[in-house]
Amino acid sequence: MIQDIIVLIIVFSAAAYAVWSIVHALRKKTTSICGDNCGCSAKTDIKKVLLKNNKKSMHKNLELR
Repeated sequence: MIQDIIVLIIVFSAAAYAVWSIVHALRKKTTSICGDNCGCSAKTDIKKVLLKNNKKSMHKNLELR
């Protein structure tokens, strides 16, 4: 009798895990390609700074002319 209960618990747990993993896989992902990786956020921060500096230097060059 106790073996039947243990088997039912294991089978129920496996089925619940399978359903959870399917739902988790099908759920819409809102993260970026990097998956919230710090490297990607640093990359975008560097790009922003470089673009900002590039715009400033272009503006200075236009003022000098």
